[in-house]
Amino acid sequence: METIYKKLIGRSFPDFLKDRITIFYISSMRIQIHLNNEGRKTARAKTIAKISRVIVRGGSSGVTQSELERKLSISRSYCSELVKSLEAQGNLMRVANANTWRIYDRKFYPGPVPGLVRVGFLRSSEYVPILSHIIRAARAMGSEIMPIEYDSAIRALEDLSHGTLELSLVPTLPSLDFSLMNRNTLILMGVSSGGSGIITSDHNCKDCILTSESSTMISLVMEFMKDYPQTQVFLDPRSGIENFVNGKCCSIAIWEPFLSELISDGKYKLTRTYHEVLGGFPCCALSSNIEFTEREVAMVHLILRGYVSDPLALRNTDDWLRSVGYIARATRCSRELIEKSLASYNFKDTTIDHDEVRRLGIRMSSSQSDKIFYKFSGYSGTTQ
Repeated sequence: METIYKKLIGRSFPDFLKDRITIFYISSMRIQIHLNNEGRKTARAKTIAKISRVIVRGGSSGVTQSELERKLSISRSYCSELVKSLEAQGNLMRVANANTWRIYDRKFYPGPVPGLVRVGFLRSSEYVPILSHIIRAARAMGSEIMPIEYDSAIRALEDLSHGTLELSLVPTLPSLDFSLMNRNTLILMGVSSGGSGIITSDHNCKDCILTSESSTMISLVMEFMKDYPQTQVFLDPRSGIENFVNGKCCSIAIWEPFLSELISDGKYKLTRTYHEVLGGFPCCALSSNIEFTEREVAMVHLILRGYVSDPLALRNTDDWLRSVGYIARATRCSRELIEKSLASYNFKDTTIDHDEVRRLGIRMSSSQSDKIFYKFSGYSGTTQ
């Protein structure tokens, strides 16, 4: 047999078998090495993801490297290697702090991040046009925007003051209050008026009214409070709407795009609109961190000139569609509903009138006004 085999392939059967075994062994080793490498890559990726989550949870306070080592039970050298990898990718910022490093996700870094403009906003379709102008101006200056959604206007303004945000889009009255008490923020201009109202249900429901903590919504419901024995405040608009639909309150003060969503249902009645109560007073304002305004004068002027000239000028552009996408994700509403809801606003109402401010209960002197409103020669309405 062996002789026949040797004649056919020119080698003895034992030699051929040994070669096959050797090849099989080498192949097995290669597979094992590949699997080991893949396992190490997977473990590394999981550790990096854990590091990122811990850093994000640190918010604007950040975390130290020693905290990361302790929480994730990893060595100092390995932690340092992974943190440097994330830093090289631009995902975090490190600052020397005593004998260690304080590490921040760039979203929460309390200071300027090169090439990044962080914009805090509440869940409202009102901000679509102004966001599109911010996107356009930032790109023209070589920067990218990072929109960050908030439930609380005060939290957004605090982050603006601390330098965790460059710009904020929140209701006008808390913006005014905050700027009067704080030296780190400026009001650039109003955004628009309208876009909210009170919806009432005729179905079986409890005799109370729902409102958010927003000063605009509070202003809407004030004259109705005498008719309701109870007022309930919600933070998340979706939870407020759920309570309203389930009959826990007969009325809700709500804004766009949720206002259009409820009206389209056909079951509820719009009993009072924003314009009937507050006229043309801008319900929301664009505010800035002072350091950002001083550092990025050209960008700020591009935003203001573009928006004041024609708020809806960028409609159907890529910048507009990006802005609609941000708001659609934040509100969990369709793009079509976002676009439809914009008809409820008057985007030409950007002047924050001081007499109207006083009527709404905020007292400010001329000197205070000069400190909290941004002076822009192309737009004198805010400062008049």
